[in-house]
Amino acid sequence: MAKRKPVLLSVALSLLLVGCGGTDVSQQQQPVAQQPVAQQPVAQQPVAQQPVAQQPVVQQPDPVAAAKRIAQKFPVGVHSPDVTIFKKEKKTALGIQRVRDYWIKYAYVTEESTKYDVRKTESLVSPLEAIIEVNFSHCKAIGGDLSKQDLYEPNSSGTIDGTEFSSKEKAEAAEEMEPFLEATYRFKFSWQDGKWNLQNEVEFFHGEFDRWRKDTSAKFKLSELKRKGIYKP
Repeated sequence: MAKRKPVLLSVALSLLLVGCGGTDVSQQQQPVAQQPVAQQPVAQQPVAQQPVAQQPVVQQPDPVAAAKRIAQKFPVGVHSPDVTIFKKEKKTALGIQRVRDYWIKYAYVTEESTKYDVRKTESLVSPLEAIIEVNFSHCKAIGGDLSKQDLYEPNSSGTIDGTEFSSKEKAEAAEEMEPFLEATYRFKFSWQDGKWNLQNEVEFFHGEFDRWRKDTSAKFKLSELKRKGIYKP
């Protein structure tokens, strides 16, 4: 009996080692499937557009257009109509006594558009010159209802020009005008600092002188035409 005890002990020891995991038993590891990571869309931030500064376009003044605007200040038409009374007490230049009052209607008439021109000069200060030429007439209304005999005495001879009216109302109502004095004014302007500047010299032509004349009173002549309604700045 004593000889069998080691065998039982050996078997028991082997069972004990197996139960405690002491034997080398390899176990195969199964691979773990990787789940794909979903890519979240990245929100695109709008790019703010920076405003582009607009450079102002500087308009250079046009000398020809500026000269035209000056010429247009002398409009075509009838200007400053006025009715003047002539009293019977006043004698004529020949000493003839008038026997009644009468009225005459005067006006200034511009029949055509004012001419203008722009020319180059040799001046470095004023490289351009504008010439503005305005023509006008001093007129009387015609169609008067008085004769020379009505104005002076029954035995007066000759005729009158038909501009004498028997009343102020009749004179004011008259529309047809007849020139008795024609005139032309020629103004000159110098181009400086982007604008036209009036020169002192002015040329003018009056029918009564029958020739061109020069003067250094351009500003005075221009103010005179303004007073008569011919120039309207």
